[in-house]
Amino acid sequence: MELATFLDGNHVRLRSLDLGTYLHAAADGINVRLDPERASVNSAWVVHRYENPANMYLLLYSTAFGRYLSATNTLAPWGQRGYRVEQREFDEPEVYSIMWQVIGPANFVVLRHVSAGLLRANGRRRFNWNSGVTFQFRGSSNSHLRHELIDRLGSVNFIMCVRAGRYARLTPMLANLPSGTGNTLYIVAIHSQSPAADELRYPDIDAA
Repeated sequence: MELATFLDGNHVRLRSLDLGTYLHAAADGINVRLDPERASVNSAWVVHRYENPANMYLLLYSTAFGRYLSATNTLAPWGQRGYRVEQREFDEPEVYSIMWQVIGPANFVVLRHVSAGLLRANGRRRFNWNSGVTFQFRGSSNSHLRHELIDRLGSVNFIMCVRAGRYARLTPMLANLPSGTGNTLYIVAIHSQSPAADELRYPDIDAA
């Protein structure tokens, strides 16, 4: 899809093909986040076509706050790849960090920053097995374990998952802990509003 497809002043939504979530302008006017909700003013961005003597660029500003989608040189949070993007003001004649180019085939869009970095939905989290907290927990109650983690983390905004081995996928803990393995269990607490939480899959217990 070419830049010509993006008409100046039009509204667009940026949806990840991988995760199915939309890029939202966060309520603090600075951060951006991934969210499954499409029908939100925070998910809409306005096209601002910008031309200098060398090139035509795509700028995108939030319909919620009017601030521009900007690349940064700040590393993404622990467990994610690449660098952060955020909202910022367009406060100089030319702001390098908010200038994007459109590349890719006709059926989807790839946004590339002028530094050659690509805008990517950062939903893949790589767990560090050398970090975290080890503690002894007696019993098998899912709810008792959750209360233990609430006390230790100081937060209720997390989803408990289990990982059955170093390369296993995360599984939401929907039942009590198993009682017969005899091995250490690796429990991962994922923030309920994080991209990793959007990737979790739950069984349809009512399916025939």
